[in-house]
Amino acid sequence: MYPEDRLEAALRAGGDDHHDPDIAEHLAVARVLDQLHAVEVPEDVRRRLDRRIEHYLAARSPTELSAFVPRPRWRQALARPRARWSIAAAALLVLGLVVFGATFGVSRSLPGDPLYAIKTYEQQRALDGASSPLDASQIAIQQLQGALSDLQTTVNQQRGDSNVISAIAVVNQKTAACQDAVNKVSAPTDQTQAKSDLQQALANEAQILKGLLPKIGWSGRLATSTQLATIGVAVPHILTIAGTRATDGYHMTFTGSAFQPGATLYVDGHLVPVKLTITDGTAATAVLPYAFFHQGQHGIGVQNPDGTATQTSFQAEGEHEGGDDGSPGPGHGSPTPGDENGRATATPTGDRGHGTGTPPPSGSPTPDFSHRGTPTPGGGGD
Repeated sequence: MYPEDRLEAALRAGGDDHHDPDIAEHLAVARVLDQLHAVEVPEDVRRRLDRRIEHYLAARSPTELSAFVPRPRWRQALARPRARWSIAAAALLVLGLVVFGATFGVSRSLPGDPLYAIKTYEQQRALDGASSPLDASQIAIQQLQGALSDLQTTVNQQRGDSNVISAIAVVNQKTAACQDAVNKVSAPTDQTQAKSDLQQALANEAQILKGLLPKIGWSGRLATSTQLATIGVAVPHILTIAGTRATDGYHMTFTGSAFQPGATLYVDGHLVPVKLTITDGTAATAVLPYAFFHQGQHGIGVQNPDGTATQTSFQAEGEHEGGDDGSPGPGHGSPTPGDENGRATATPTGDRGHGTGTPPPSGSPTPDFSHRGTPTPGGGGD
């Protein structure tokens, strides 16, 4: 026990009955000191004592005097060699844990996380530091695989459609980077290997994306379908919609591609319980009751049984104002004006990368598909 510890224990004890002889001894010294402090010392005696103390101190070295200066506890600890080594080791350990934790956090960060920008920067540095075009293509493919793993984690953790769309946008960027890197490989032997590696990577990407479709919402399915189309997988695509009013609702006619039997109809991201009749892979019809469809612009979507989906905008003009007999009233539905190719201006999301698509729900990020056009996932809900 250090002297300071003994004194503190004595002060806390506050009594005369002590089993610890050290405490009893220090209390006795404290009482004597207290009595001495109470003695009135004449002025001439005080001056003589001061001169003696000054003479004593002047004859001593600084090292000897330092023993009379009380030191803080932390300095006492540092004065002991073993303590100095322990504190240094602890500091190094803490520093190592901080560095390791930051590195570990960056490597495990997902799109939307604060540290993900650092992860993206490190990946770009790795690409820039590639030793050859073949090495760059292999690094790009590894990063694509990492982006797919991040997407799976995002979906499995149920982080929401907005984060899923962000993760899919990263997959889209990494896919484009792989294709660009492989195109830069010029040596015949290396090019053959690079193309084979890319083909396997894209097949793995298609398998992963298809497996995620049942686990994500409407907006996520639209974005995933768009990415599947980017790598050459057949997904539904709405080219035009024509709507006519009748007593039982809007009679909708769709033209497009890759419609599959058993496909379902969505309005504004919500499944509508009506039958969608597939004439063939390029045409479909449905009768949409007025209860599900009102005046204004709507997102009309088609989803195939495998989960791939597409959506386009449709402008319904006028309200149903028929009589009690259910006869149709004035007004009609019509698709948005066509572009120079005769297609609907707002072409579907989930298509093959043409047109602008419908706006995403508020707060949802927009994937960057700039290398193949700018389809934007839209709608929310189911």
